[in-house]
Amino acid sequence: MIDAARIRQVLYNYLSNAIKFTPEGGTICVRIGPTETPAEFRLDVEDSGIGISEDNVPNLFVEFQQLDANATRRHEGTGLGLALTKRIVEGHHGRVMVKSTLGKGSTFSAILPRKPK
Repeated sequence: MIDAARIRQVLYNYLSNAIKFTPEGGTICVRIGPTETPAEFRLDVEDSGIGISEDNVPNLFVEFQQLDANATRRHEGTGLGLALTKRIVEGHHGRVMVKSTLGKGSTFSAILPRKPK
């Protein structure tokens, strides 16, 4: 069964990170919609924030991992939000995705089944 409260937590975590790492005057866009597969939907949070280098993307969902200690210190992150997000999404038989360009922004996505497995 899909737990709506947990899916809200995924949205909250993605949105919280976008707000933390997008400078004043930047943009944040939330989209929820279909995928090419009718049995799935996607939740995207896109920002025009600081972005992440391609080398660091694999470390994003590791517990207590903070990519830029200086940026994280300014925003008081714990390094747990994205790890928890991945656990929630995978627990619902979904998957997480990230597209990012350093200095230009990021899109964090959760692809989830429409019906529980």
